[in-house]
Amino acid sequence: MSSTANPKLSKTVFLVSVIGLVAFVLYLYFFVGIPSFISTFEKLNLWFYSLAFVLVVVSVFFHALVWRSLLSNLSYSIKIRTAFWFSWIGIFVDNIVPGGLTGDLFKAYWLCKTEVHDTGKVVASVIAHKILIIMVILSNTILGLVLWILSYGYLDLSIFGIIIGISLILIFTLVLIFYLSSNRRATDKLLSWVIRLINFLRRNKWDSAGFRSKMEKNLNDFHLGFVTLRSNPRGLLLPIVFVVLAWASDMAVFILCFMALGYSLPAFKILIAYALTATLLIEGVSFLGFNEIIRSSLFIALGIPSGIGVTSILLNRFATFWFRMVVSYGVFHWKVLGHYTLTRSTPAVDKTCDCSETS
Repeated sequence: MSSTANPKLSKTVFLVSVIGLVAFVLYLYFFVGIPSFISTFEKLNLWFYSLAFVLVVVSVFFHALVWRSLLSNLSYSIKIRTAFWFSWIGIFVDNIVPGGLTGDLFKAYWLCKTEVHDTGKVVASVIAHKILIIMVILSNTILGLVLWILSYGYLDLSIFGIIIGISLILIFTLVLIFYLSSNRRATDKLLSWVIRLINFLRRNKWDSAGFRSKMEKNLNDFHLGFVTLRSNPRGLLLPIVFVVLAWASDMAVFILCFMALGYSLPAFKILIAYALTATLLIEGVSFLGFNEIIRSSLFIALGIPSGIGVTSILLNRFATFWFRMVVSYGVFHWKVLGHYTLTRSTPAVDKTCDCSETS
């Protein structure tokens, strides 16, 4: 099995995570106060908080429906439960391997490996899904900034710079995806550069011609997949509805983490706080700690008590990161590592899966 199917937490990611957590603990101690945090946490309403966990699963379910709908538009039908389990697999990989697209690409790879679907079109479906998510996050951010300026007239320059910086990265990613998906010549040049790099690293000791042939077919299917999706705008209506429902579920989790502490936010503050922090909800342990500090500063600027803000952030992080980490690891162990173990223990037969072939 490829090492791709066994992602590992790198030492660098682990070190950055530890530094972030230490920074957050120091921030909690010096700027919030441990007694304030504890007294706020003691008010926790378990009923509201338990609903947050349910909605986390609901959000994943809606994202699975988005991906399944996009695959259906490409004439590939998979079961809802398959899309649901594979979505959890992608979440696990995203959590331990930073990059934003790592989980999506891995679940595409694993679907190809186990369901024998066309690689290019499957990758096109997960990239299209990512485009929809980025567009929702950018809409959130624009809405938040507009509401903030209309309500307060100013925004701390450091926080504004961080939000704009992350937004620019998302915009750059969006533009790059659109450019590569619509420009076959650009992807062909990129493929040539990759092959030259591998030739240099491996000193031409590999089948570059076979690799090029397979990748050219995959790229052709990838571009064909995007052309198919763009030529059927009505087919994108259902995925967009599901993305919005997933967004609504995530916002409900955000609100419930405040309600569980007995704190009510005005509607405009909910929209501002969630919209501005949506850009910071980046998967991956490498952003632990720093993420919480920035979001806490935003909440304080909105007039939310520091104890309430930090506690709600930690409750939200536990539900949207650690809970999903545990569940996704269970699914990954079951569907990926379990499959690998079963394959190793089964007598060898000819089950070669060429992911570039169409089922």
